[in-house]
Amino acid sequence: MKSHIKEFWDKKIIGWEQDKYERQKKIDVNVSLKERLKIAGRILQSGLVGSKIVELGCGSGRLLPIIAKLPHIHYVGIDVSPVAIAEAQKRAKELGIEERVNLIAGSIVDHSFEKVDLVFSLGLLDWLSDEEMNLMIKNVRAPHFFHSFSEQRPSLSQFLHRLYVFFFYGHKDPSYVPRYYTDEEMFGLLRGENVKFYRSKKLSFGTFCYDLPFDLETI
Repeated sequence: MKSHIKEFWDKKIIGWEQDKYERQKKIDVNVSLKERLKIAGRILQSGLVGSKIVELGCGSGRLLPIIAKLPHIHYVGIDVSPVAIAEAQKRAKELGIEERVNLIAGSIVDHSFEKVDLVFSLGLLDWLSDEEMNLMIKNVRAPHFFHSFSEQRPSLSQFLHRLYVFFFYGHKDPSYVPRYYTDEEMFGLLRGENVKFYRSKKLSFGTFCYDLPFDLETI
């Protein structure tokens, strides 16, 4: 992971999370991000995903309050931003779950995890190259996974998202331009025979790809 990307997220991550998940607005434009967090929480609380889970691109650990309610789960979170990991460590300590939470500041391409029951990410795939995606799959092997991603889909909301990212970040450095995937591209990158997709109006153009022992429509 290039150092300037780490510096970018160090400056951005905490304020971005607070803006997206905490600040109250008359018109909430962050419904899709809140919805994907809710879906991830329901998956973890299903009790069907095993005891050791890895979140790639965990940020400040927004799912840790749910982990605190699931005493059988050992959680590993990794994020490129040390600032985000420090905040996650603080949150884990406040929740009293440090003994079963392992938080790592680093790139997913530099770490591997074994004997994992579930691996997941929320939005991380939008920022990975094909090479990084391949390394992610190689380094973290698990029988189950779920990832949210931005689906390539013609819509006003996606057009506005492209403009927003370009004017605030992308015109400065093309590495900050997110990717939008088709089903075929995602299926090919994940190389999984059992990959399923879940969409919802609340997710806007966000989509979940997953291999779980249940359908997301049922939770």
